Amino acid sequence: MANTPTLLARLREATRASHAQLDAAVRITTAADYVRFLQASLAALEILEPVVAQAVPALVSVERVPAARADLAELHSTVLPPQPLAWAPTTASAGLGAAYVLEGSTLGGLVIAARVEALGITATRYLRLRGKHTSRRWHAFLEALDVSALHTTDAERGLVCDAACAAFQHYTDAYRAAGMVPLPMTSSRWIRVPRSRSISRARSSRTACCLPAVPPS
Repeated sequence: MANTPTLLARLREATRASHAQLDAAVRITTAADYVRFLQASLAALEILEPVVAQAVPALVSVERVPAARADLAELHSTVLPPQPLAWAPTTASAGLGAAYVLEGSTLGGLVIAARVEALGITATRYLRLRGKHTSRRWHAFLEALDVSALHTTDAERGLVCDAACAAFQHYTDAYRAAGMVPLPMTSSRWIRVPRSRSISRARSSRTACCLPAVPPS
């Protein structure tokens, strides 16, 4: 019998293409690029972060929103309207999937911070949210993910992946609204996130999740 993939492996496979699309949208070579990135990120987080924090309070708290707001204030920049949520992670499983996206962003944030600071910009609270504790906090989250996998059904683990995909789509919508145009999806297969009580406002065109045709190596 084939080995059952871990929840982390399932999450990585389910979100690989949408993650790559979002990464491709982040091109910061000027201060204006960085402001637009911050504005888009804050627009995505204004509603998303509090909802996820309510669903999984032991894993996520509202800290990204004030950090991004402080950075924009230091740069004397305005904020964009919040990106409406097309779904609502109201159960622990859905919250865990969205938390995977939020927590994972702290790793990439350090990489982006280095680029931004090379431009002479010091307003990087959001990108350096956890600072020297970033790796430790990420591994603590992965441990929580492993524990959750032991106490959930396969259907619930599928919901975790669906919610992660929906969270990536939410970020992509915010980036698009801010004028950061993502590259097209490269995968040849799409599935739609099913309606459920935990993704209660899912709309078919906005919660699509891309599953790569070829598993990551």
